[in-house]
Amino acid sequence: MRIGKKGEPVLHAKATALRIGKAVTLREGGDACLIGAGTILSEVMKVAEVLAGDGIRVRVESFHTVKPLDEERLAELFGRYPLVAVAEEHGLMGGLGGAIAEWRARQEGRLARMLSFGAEDSFLHEIGSQDYARRRYGIDAATIASRVRAALRPQ
Repeated sequence: MRIGKKGEPVLHAKATALRIGKAVTLREGGDACLIGAGTILSEVMKVAEVLAGDGIRVRVESFHTVKPLDEERLAELFGRYPLVAVAEEHGLMGGLGGAIAEWRARQEGRLARMLSFGAEDSFLHEIGSQDYARRRYGIDAATIASRVRAALRPQ
């Protein structure tokens, strides 16, 4: 369970019925998809705004439950978009990104490229704010937007 530190922005304009194992679309877009869980979603929404300024329209999905994983939604997203980026305030291993990567590995056929954003498998030995920690681990809006933008550029 991820619990905020207070002051996170409201992401839903109206009350949303949450169902265990079913993702919620927070923003529509056709160029790529961003997936987040918990408090990082406010940062993911900032990424969507930054990319919109560059003319890149991204869909934002809230996977508020990791288990059970919304495999039906994942199949839709990985089949529709050229890039799916997963961001979480968690380690890169053993969280949402890892669960999605494991699901993806079991699929056949051509699927979207995946980027994963989270904390490396190490301790943060400094003291700092949540914003500092996000920047340190590359899960801040500027870093995520930069990597998504680069991944969408034609090779």
